[in-house]
Amino acid sequence: MRHLLHKRKLGFGKNRSKGARNSLLRNFAASLILEGKIETTFAKAKVINSYVDSIASRAKKSNDKNNIRYILKKLPSGQLGEKASRRLFSIVSKLSRSTGFFRIVKTKTRLGDSSQMAIVTWVDNIDEGVSASDSESTKKEEVNDNDK
Repeated sequence: MRHLLHKRKLGFGKNRSKGARNSLLRNFAASLILEGKIETTFAKAKVINSYVDSIASRAKKSNDKNNIRYILKKLPSGQLGEKASRRLFSIVSKLSRSTGFFRIVKTKTRLGDSSQMAIVTWVDNIDEGVSASDSESTKKEEVNDNDK
């Protein structure tokens, strides 16, 4: 049977449940926003690219309550999602583009199963002003945690 072949991305059929797919996308999105780049398979990279690009373009439009709710819904709940959303708003507000925030670069094939690997990164250099303020706040949090 050839039903649902167009939805095979991220294991649509029997391989992965809907909750597992959503969890995978949310965690990949938060990691990509916080870390700046991730390495994964090419099939996952294509899905993650469109997922996170829609979140970033929504953050670029405006900071009204509906967009903030949409972004928090698409990111993982808890402290990780809040950090990612704050960093996303601070990064995207400084960029001049309205869409196309991420790029996919193909790399080597994986030895175990010969799947094509790829790296997803920001198109623009985001490390100029944003990382300094984020690193200072994380250092303060680490110092406070060590005092306890």
